[in-house]
Amino acid sequence: MTLVEDATEFVWECYQKHLASPAAKKPLFVFLNGPQGSGKTYTSRRLEQSLSVKSDGHVLVASVSIDDFYLTHADQAALAKSHPDNAYWQGRGLPGTHDLHLLDSCVHQLLTHDEGTIVFPTYDKARYAGTGDRGLPRSLQLPIDIVVFEGWFVGYLPLGETNKSLREAAAEGYGLMEVDEALKSFSQRLWQNKQIPSVGIVISADVVNVYNWRLEQERALGLNQGMSDKQVRLFVQRYMPCYHLYYSRLKSEGFVGHKTLVVEVDHSRKVTGKRFLDAKGAVESK
Repeated sequence: MTLVEDATEFVWECYQKHLASPAAKKPLFVFLNGPQGSGKTYTSRRLEQSLSVKSDGHVLVASVSIDDFYLTHADQAALAKSHPDNAYWQGRGLPGTHDLHLLDSCVHQLLTHDEGTIVFPTYDKARYAGTGDRGLPRSLQLPIDIVVFEGWFVGYLPLGETNKSLREAAAEGYGLMEVDEALKSFSQRLWQNKQIPSVGIVISADVVNVYNWRLEQERALGLNQGMSDKQVRLFVQRYMPCYHLYYSRLKSEGFVGHKTLVVEVDHSRKVTGKRFLDAKGAVESK
């Protein structure tokens, strides 16, 4: 089976159980994680389409990216200027470079509104020579039954300032402690928020593939729109400490407190294996 097929069957089964739960009136959130370029955005959009088809259009699905909530270009520039020693906040991408007030507003509407329209932000990564800026918003009709929420650090758990690995990594480059604290704000709002019924999907890959995958994405934006090869390399390097600190645990344990599908992919994004984990991270038999 393909990644989308595996994800569709997993989410559909979880959604049927969700409908029989006390939280059935709320949408089911599907938190989807994968490193840059692994296919999580493509998967989330195909998953949205596949679930809609499977329900004959009766289940309303929305795919949302954590990237949609990046700060505006001007606000990101202000953040970088106010934290000149934090290399991780000199451009978009890491926890701390997002508009949390906007995120809170959208999540609140998804959880509490059963009619009307919700306006989601979008982000155009091609603007400002690849540094990006907010794009045109999109509107969706409420209520939404399933929210596929994807992002490269979705599901990561903060380590805290006493963690030895974090302290050692932070000693090599100022700013990781602030990133970890910002990650805490995200996790509390989303994947560790007990008010949000959710399951998780992890695209498990070797992060050595990230540079080539990211380069493919930028080239797809077109000449003079995306980042140069050198800019891509520098951009990806900012993410590597976080992959080493958080991603391995997520691949191993899944989304703590939630049922998780872990799908292993190779350098060509071909599925090579899968595991189903329960809320405690134990492998479930299927």
